[in-house]
Amino acid sequence: MVARRADRLAALAGEIGERALAVPADLTQRGAVDKITEDVTARLGAVDLLVNNAAVMLPNPIADRRGEEWRHMLDLNLTALLGVTHALLPGLLATAARGGTADIVNLSSTGADAPVPAFAVYGATKAAVSYLSRALRAELAPTGVRITDVKPGGVVTELFDHATHSGIRERMITAARSGTLLNAEDVADAICYAVSRPAHVCLSQLTVMPLTQPQ
Repeated sequence: MVARRADRLAALAGEIGERALAVPADLTQRGAVDKITEDVTARLGAVDLLVNNAAVMLPNPIADRRGEEWRHMLDLNLTALLGVTHALLPGLLATAARGGTADIVNLSSTGADAPVPAFAVYGATKAAVSYLSRALRAELAPTGVRITDVKPGGVVTELFDHATHSGIRERMITAARSGTLLNAEDVADAICYAVSRPAHVCLSQLTVMPLTQPQ
């Protein structure tokens, strides 16, 4: 498990037990991915499942020209995903070569397909993740490594709290309180289903949406 906040990672690892390895890291920082690779392979061996879930959502109108926020979304949502995939791919390929099941799951968003005002840059990063997933699947299918692009709709997470545009943040928080959105467990359940299929079955894309979300 990789995230920035060491205390919360440690608490979660404690709940899971000795099978869990908490690796605090900021994936946008140079050298972080190399440390993750070293720590994980030393403790657990070659990786057979990678879930690229790290992301930030900072919706703002393009006219606001918040360049730093745009760069932050690009760095974490796309560049970090590429870095982690690059670093852990050798282990995944080795697992598949031994006849094991090897999976990369990339978390995209329905926002990649349904443009929403003020979400242009976030949606663009997620559209890139979906394209990358399709391209990786074409490239890696002969090796036995499966690629799944998971595209959630509205999910109640801390991403809402991180928004810097007060009006948009309040609207998202209000939606979260409505009880109509997905929760993290719904998305995790879909991921578990995808990676537990027989090795010859690849669910290349899963769209998981709240029942009431129109698109």
